[in-house]
Amino acid sequence: MENLLNSIEFQSKHNRMVEKVQRIRSIAESRHGIKSDLQGCCIEYNSLLLKEIKKLGYVCEIIEGWCQYDYCEGCTDRSYDAHTWVDVHLENETLYIDITGDQFDWGLLDENKFNGAYIGGIPEFMSYEEPVNQLVEE
Repeated sequence: MENLLNSIEFQSKHNRMVEKVQRIRSIAESRHGIKSDLQGCCIEYNSLLLKEIKKLGYVCEIIEGWCQYDYCEGCTDRSYDAHTWVDVHLENETLYIDITGDQFDWGLLDENKFNGAYIGGIPEFMSYEEPVNQLVEE
């Protein structure tokens, strides 16, 4: 996953958006911590981000979607969980922005881990539609 927060070109073009993402992530970390400590915080912080990005003139929306885990050992009754993020609609692309996605890192392959806030294309393990449950009931 290419995180555009690490791209100098993206930062220079959308610096005010990047600043908002980093500031709201910092607030979330100071109040709750990182990774699994952010469970249950996605609506709060991504909704705050939505308001801030709209003030900058971007067309965006809150998305209620799903995270499909790579590893299900920690799952209870299904292999996915509900999640909320922000989609920002630019002229030729839609950006997926997630303040709290690293709450799912425990169940993702190393190459899929968020490791903080994320801006980029929608990761393959995130879905707008409810996924098929990969857990087999016994």
